[in-house]
This record gives sequence, structure tokens and C-alpha cells, in this order.
Amino acid sequence: MSKKICPTRLLTIVWFGMNSSSSDKKSVRYRLAAWIIGMASLALMSGSTADAAPLPLSLKQAIAMALARNPESAAAAARVHEAAALLKGAGALPELQLNIGPAFGKNAGSNDEAIILSQAFPLGSKLHWRVKEAAANHLAAIEVQNNVMINLILKTSTAYYNALLSDQNLRLAQEGMKLAQQFANTSKTQFQAGAVAQTNVLRSQISLAQAQEQLTTAETARQIQYAALINEIGLAPGSNLQLTDGLSVPEVQFQLNDLISLAQRMRPDMKAALDTLQSREAALKQVRTRFQPNLVVEARHSTLDPTIGGNTLRAGFVFPLLDHGTIHSQVKAAQAAIQQQQAVVDGIKRTIDLEVKTAFQNYEEAQQITNSFNTGRLNRAKTLRDKIQLGYGHGSTTYLELLDAQQVYLTEKSAYLQAEASLAIARAELRYAVGGKLPCVNSKPFK
Repeated sequence: MSKKICPTRLLTIVWFGMNSSSSDKKSVRYRLAAWIIGMASLALMSGSTADAAPLPLSLKQAIAMALARNPESAAAAARVHEAAALLKGAGALPELQLNIGPAFGKNAGSNDEAIILSQAFPLGSKLHWRVKEAAANHLAAIEVQNNVMINLILKTSTAYYNALLSDQNLRLAQEGMKLAQQFANTSKTQFQAGAVAQTNVLRSQISLAQAQEQLTTAETARQIQYAALINEIGLAPGSNLQLTDGLSVPEVQFQLNDLISLAQRMRPDMKAALDTLQSREAALKQVRTRFQPNLVVEARHSTLDPTIGGNTLRAGFVFPLLDHGTIHSQVKAAQAAIQQQQAVVDGIKRTIDLEVKTAFQNYEEAQQITNSFNTGRLNRAKTLRDKIQLGYGHGSTTYLELLDAQQVYLTEKSAYLQAEASLAIARAELRYAVGGKLPCVNSKPFK
């Protein structure tokens, strides 16, 4: 029997092996050997992931793992860093230019100056609008990152609840399989004793085959749903998980108008669109500042003719005298970009309104369905099954009645589990539609 290796202990050995501070000549070979052994052990462990003890996982932990490991989250964070870097440099002066080169002749303006050092200073509001544009882009990138985060939260929550549902459906299918096997054994014994007709045996065998098919379907569905959850949170394929949360969520009533108003103010995609609109408005004003002059300071050094050469310091203004169409076309393009972004903002407003209404209606419907089970629907199906099963044991009900009652109960139980999962997912979708956080209201039974 092979001994399991603790991952924490293994990584510790690899770490100390790779970071040994020994000055011995063998230290390099030691670290290399430790690395090879560590990688081989990790490979062996990866092949036995399914045999490891289940990893307890709550929904909160799953969301944290998805936010930390999902490539979408990493890409959004990189965009924020990019925008922050551009913002940091937006208010800086243009680069200091050094012009070094040989010259021929003399007394021809600046052609006989071998070294020219020049610095331009933008005047007016050039730097101001450049910073405004970069700051708005930075805020937009942050809101895009927030939108990616709440989208990952929705997808992870959905995957988690679907995996929980697959667990419950598998247990239900196992229960149905166990009962079908019991009925098949009982009918066979009764037939051999001459108490029932052979049709009961045939019917029980059909029910057993159907239960086996449902069990196989439930097992496959569970594998698919767990694979989706594992992929979403970035674990190794085949990781063994034990979900610790339940399907039930509190039933809370919300006001649709309050949700729509909150979404229009809080949705990250709306904030990002408005920030982008401000960025494009600042870009337009920045283009128009190109008609403003720049102050240029130059230091010159001449070496060709020492008798008349030397050092000079010059300051002056550079004016754009004639636009051949470049600035004009950029202004037109910036104006069109503003119009385009305004249309995007208007479209997002309409989308938010539709998404919130749809999510709200789905949530209300899911609450109604779940409430119908909580008010006795499932208990009635269970009571019916138990009574008919008791009557069958006393010979007062038929086998077909027993199978029908059992099927009714299993169908109702499956529908109840689906309703709970639908309510949990509908609540997550409503939270996403609003912008990541539902209003704080007191939980109360749905009526």
C-alpha cells in the first residue's frame, strides 16, 4: 500500500531544496535533485487526485478561488494596471530631446551647432485634458474589472448551485434505485409463493431498469456539473470536492422600481460606459488644444569655429499656423466617438431595465414555486406514498398503485430540488442584474 504524500510537506521540501544557502560545491546538484524529486512527486499526486480526501468548499470559498484564478479576472486586473500607468504619465512633460550630430559650414543659423538640448512646455490646458482623459479611462478600467468580478460571481454561484443540485438528484436516484430493487425482490418472492401474478414481477423489472437508467443519468450529470465548477474556480480536473453549503436561500420580497433605480446607479457596466464617455469628451477638448502654442527652451553648443562659437540659451514659442486637415479630422473623429459612446450609454440603460425586470420576474416565479412545496405539496406526496406502501403490505392496495405513488413522490421531490436550485440561481442573477449587491431588506415568508 503506497503512502500518500502531504502536499504542504512536499512543497516545503522543494522550497528549502531550491533555496538552500549552503556554499558547498554540491549545493547546485542538491537543489536540482530536490527539484526533480519534487516535480516527480507532484506528478504522482496529480494522478491520484480523485483518491484524495474531499476538499470542503463553501460558496464563498469557491467565489474567492474563481476571482483569484480565473483568466478573465487576471486580464481585467492587467487592464487596470495599464490604465494606471498611462494616467501616471499623462501629466508629464514631453521628453527632453538631445540632438547630436556633425555640421558643415558656418554662420547658417543653427546648422553649425553640434549639440542641441531642447525641452517643450505645453501651454494652456493641454496637460489638463490629457490627464482628464487618462483618469476617466482608469476609472472605466476599474469598473470593467468590477463587472468581470460580479459576472464571475454569478457564473461561480450558478455552477455551485448546479453541482449541489446534481448531488441531491444523485441521492434521489440512489433512493429510487434502492426502492426499485426492494420491490423487485419482494414481487419475485411473492410470485414464487403464489401470492401475486407474474405481471407484478415483469412490472417490477421494468421499474428497476428505469431506476438504473435514472441513476446513470444522475451520475453523468453530477460529473458534468462538478467539472464545470472545477473549471470555473481553477482547480485541477478531477479534483475531489465536498460542497458544504445548501440549496436553500431566504425568500425576500423586493420592489421592482427600487431595483431598477439601484441598478442604473450601481451597475459597473453603466459606470464604465459613463467614464468612457467622459474620457472621449476630454479627448475632444485635448485635440482642440493643439491650436495652442508651446513654450520651447533650447540650449545650444557650437564647436566648429571657436572664434565665433560658444554656448547659447534660447526660449521661444511654437505656434501651429496652418492646419492642413489633420486637427480638423481628429476633431470630427472625436465628436463621432462621443456620439457613439452616448449611444452605448443609452443602450446599456435599456439593457439594464430589461435585465432587472426579467431577473425580478424569474425570482418571483421561483419563490412562488418553492413556496408551493413549502406549504405542504411535497409532504402530501410523501404521505400518499407511505400510506399506499403500508396498504400494499396489508394487501389493500395493488402493486401498480404502489409504483404510481412512488413515482409521484420521486417526481415531486425532484421538482422541489429543482425549484430550490432555481430560486438560488434566480437570486444570484437578480444580484448580478442590480450590480452585485441587493438592497438590505428584512427576510420574510413569501405570500
